[in-house]
Amino acid sequence: MKRIYQRLEFSAFTFTTATRVSVACVILFLAAVSSGFSQKLVLKNAGTFLPVKLTSFTAKGLNSDKVLLNWNTSQEKYSSHFTIEKSLDGKDFSDAGIVFSMGNSEQPQQYSFTDKLRAGEKGIIYYRLKIVDIDGKSARSAIKVVRIRDEKAEVSIVVYPNPVVSELRVTLPADWHYKKVTIDIFTANGILAKHYTTDNASQTETINVRSLAPGSYMILSSAGSDSASYHITKTN
Repeated sequence: MKRIYQRLEFSAFTFTTATRVSVACVILFLAAVSSGFSQKLVLKNAGTFLPVKLTSFTAKGLNSDKVLLNWNTSQEKYSSHFTIEKSLDGKDFSDAGIVFSMGNSEQPQQYSFTDKLRAGEKGIIYYRLKIVDIDGKSARSAIKVVRIRDEKAEVSIVVYPNPVVSELRVTLPADWHYKKVTIDIFTANGILAKHYTTDNASQTETINVRSLAPGSYMILSSAGSDSASYHITKTN
């Protein structure tokens, strides 16, 4: 038996032991270190183990049914894959897809994933990355938020007769009925020739244009944030 001073160094810290042990005990202890004991100490005492150094992560809506996610890494060690997670409420996340990583790399790497949205996935959508290493350990990125808007159907009006002599009829979209609607008539030079408004629009509004000079005109109608235009010809 003898006193042995052993200095042990790990990736996260260094400590010194001064214990009265047998040579056999030292051999067993060092065998345990070489078999992975050191890694377990690092994980327990040095905080969460990140297999990847994530340098950027962005999410961008491409249109009303797709979201493009891009992320970059500066270093990867024993990494396995990225799981893309998404949520409609910011609390409950589900898997949207998987992208496999390089595994081990000291060079910058770029990744991307396009999420094709299902019907009903509109408004604010939350995304995050689950970074998984080859041992199944994982960590998550910060959350990114995307706002997806519904694409509105093209708004149109029907104007007749065209050419018109005296009375012009403008048929409005169904969701404009009973709302405040404005109808402006502009000359070919962009000058306002006639202004018409109603607080309770019907299916078809009638406008007297007898006083307008012959020529080409543009009809611009609007209800709230929606608008539609139409070109007509005025004759005598």
